[in-house]
Amino acid sequence: MKRAFTSDAVVTAPDYSDLVSDGYATAGNPQLGVPATLPGAAWFNLTQEEIVRVIEAMGLTPANAPQLLAALIAGRFPLGPHYAYDADTDYPVNAIALYSNKLYICLTANGPGSTVVTPGTDSSVWDQIPSLADIVSNINCRIGSLEISQ
Repeated sequence: MKRAFTSDAVVTAPDYSDLVSDGYATAGNPQLGVPATLPGAAWFNLTQEEIVRVIEAMGLTPANAPQLLAALIAGRFPLGPHYAYDADTDYPVNAIALYSNKLYICLTANGPGSTVVTPGTDSSVWDQIPSLADIVSNINCRIGSLEISQ
């Protein structure tokens, strides 16, 4: 996820002090004169910023693509303080590394102590972990008489 909109975006963050109403959004009730909740630009930017910061904290570069799940998976399977692939690191079997915005699992010991193989170049050493989008695009399932196929 990137900090991007279709038009009229500004380069500075809004003043979050506009967010003064704590609680939950409501659809309102016109008959009782209760207005619907308006999130406003500050709320949208704050929500977007929370998502982008998770993505950046996990070593991904924000892009116009679904990335939050990959960032959360990278956080769940960290390799010490770094999860981004580093050719100078020894990776044991089942280590998880992030390379070119994709997650890989190490199938054979890899690194300077053995043979350095970059993820994505040899599937016998690094196997790509499918993203949620990859999984969804390959789903073929049948629910009762309803067939869903992507």
